[in-house]
Amino acid sequence: MDKGAEFQGRYFETLLARLKVSKKVRPTAAGRFGSLIERFFGLTNQEFIHNLRGNTKASRDPRRMSSTHDPQELAVWDIESFSDAFDGFIENCYGNLEHPALGMSPNMAMAQGMAMFGARKHKVEPYTREFILWTLPTTAKGKAKVVPGHGVKINHIYYWSDVFKSPKIEKTSVHVRFNPFDVSYACAYVDGRWVDLVSQYAAQFKGRSEREIALITAEIHERRRKGQERRNVNAELIAHYLDRSDQAERILQQRMKDLEMANGAQEVREVPPDPLLAPNLQSSPEPDLTVEAAPDLPEPSDEPWYDQEMLNEPLEPLKDFV
Repeated sequence: MDKGAEFQGRYFETLLARLKVSKKVRPTAAGRFGSLIERFFGLTNQEFIHNLRGNTKASRDPRRMSSTHDPQELAVWDIESFSDAFDGFIENCYGNLEHPALGMSPNMAMAQGMAMFGARKHKVEPYTREFILWTLPTTAKGKAKVVPGHGVKINHIYYWSDVFKSPKIEKTSVHVRFNPFDVSYACAYVDGRWVDLVSQYAAQFKGRSEREIALITAEIHERRRKGQERRNVNAELIAHYLDRSDQAERILQQRMKDLEMANGAQEVREVPPDPLLAPNLQSSPEPDLTVEAAPDLPEPSDEPWYDQEMLNEPLEPLKDFV
């Protein structure tokens, strides 16, 4: 992978370690190291995406684009329909065409490889509640202070658990994680274990994404700025805003996008697994992240995820790529 910020974080490294995956980082500005996937991106753009109505190819040169060819005016694809069409292109079109480098179609090459070398069943990772909890993000600080009687505050919303009643826990900072696609759920590391937390107004926040809450918070700030009010944004104001009918258009658009993403992901999970790749896995709905048993998550650490001594080692000269 490249040196993008999303691939350099502690949580990405922790997830790879949990899955026993080795990471290789390609040199800066050396796209040739990822030529296979880059070529596939170009192929899908050329043969599929750029042939769809509303594609953004024309926006590369806006001076030569007329109003009748503006992609924003021609957009007709939603996420679910595009996902189905793209799957059909890969399976029925690209997968059955003869590939010049393989001398056969990709589907035929895949079938022969599976027959000769077998399925890597040990690499199948089931989409379970534990897997989701391992991928949950944290806040910018990574910790939150336990406020007596309220709990921890994450993105303007308080989360509570009965373990916060202990005088030893009150007014201390604990590691926290939250679900960006359902802000009614979060978890905290207390007394050597991860405990589940429930938010204020959990019924209103159930199924609401972090992006939608951020847009609502910005909208409330803007309305209060115009009205010269200085009251801080809290969970009560956000929940009250969710029940109103005069919500901003961009918030409604974000909600529609979240619903499309959720429906598309649910369709992927409902597809029966390949018996060659996952004979023991059964199709199951989205694992429920409710307040149940404590999640099995790693113990947090304040130590940096990288090796400081490794940064001081001299770099070897880059050899020519063959």
